[in-house]
Amino acid sequence: MVIGEGEQTIKDLIKIDFNIDDNDIKKIKGIGLKQNGEVIITENREPLKTPLELVSISPLYKTNLEQIREFYIQTQNKLNRGWDIAATRGCYGECVFCKKIFSKPIRSFSPEYIIEKIKYIKKNYNIDRFNFLDENFATNNTFFKSFLRILDDENINIKWGLRSRLDNIPANYLDKMMKLGLYRIMVGVESGSQANLNYYKKNIVIDKYKPILRDLSERRLLYASFVIGSEIETKETIRENIDLIKYIKLDKKSFVVCFLSVIPGTQLFENLYQRGLIQDKYNYIDNFIGNFLNLEWNITKMTDDQLYKSKEKMLQACN
Repeated sequence: MVIGEGEQTIKDLIKIDFNIDDNDIKKIKGIGLKQNGEVIITENREPLKTPLELVSISPLYKTNLEQIREFYIQTQNKLNRGWDIAATRGCYGECVFCKKIFSKPIRSFSPEYIIEKIKYIKKNYNIDRFNFLDENFATNNTFFKSFLRILDDENINIKWGLRSRLDNIPANYLDKMMKLGLYRIMVGVESGSQANLNYYKKNIVIDKYKPILRDLSERRLLYASFVIGSEIETKETIRENIDLIKYIKLDKKSFVVCFLSVIPGTQLFENLYQRGLIQDKYNYIDNFIGNFLNLEWNITKMTDDQLYKSKEKMLQACN
């Protein structure tokens, strides 16, 4: 099992002769393995450094995996998603429910590399819609401004969407971004309740960002995600969600309501385990699914039926 970024790890694994019992696999950083019944986790590998293209492997679109690539393109076009792309890695947030793919520090490909990648995909596969998967696309201000400048200078006609934390929305650049093809910003709002946001360790004061969210909604840019089901969830916190939805003027196509999922390895998971609410880690992991649209484990004082009805009320509160 490769832990974290795998570009350098896979190169080391390729050199290993697995036919030799006494090989050097345990010397490789960033892997987990089971050897002679023993579970071994090796030393962590240092995060890759910016610019990532100097150490990253060749991307899918430049390999000879035509069948996989064509299936991907057909599927993305069918879903009207375009091409998923990642320009940066890492997140500075400490949300208790989040299992980060990449943690700190935040690193990036160079904006020149990303633009060339977009141009290549558009020219060769006739795709002009791109969905940035980065946890916080605009965190690196130098990268972000350079990306916009190059996109503008080269007059590249594309549509693109990004993800952002509430405190990382590039509000001062919205007009320019829309001119350059921005069609959506996905924001993890999570809750209209400050108490819940504190529980989730979002480090955000929701009142500060309500006008920004409303502006994004009025521009038809916002796609907001809410999470319900914390230990302190009540009818009152649900009401605060509904009030926020009405203030922002969301419609049903511009937000999603998810149930809190206790993902193994998160702060929330470890907290519940330490308190004895999760008694057997391995049994929990074996049965964990992680379907956020369904309630898998209710840790609130509300009934399952009350939570499902709360979700429906939130959806009914939209325009």
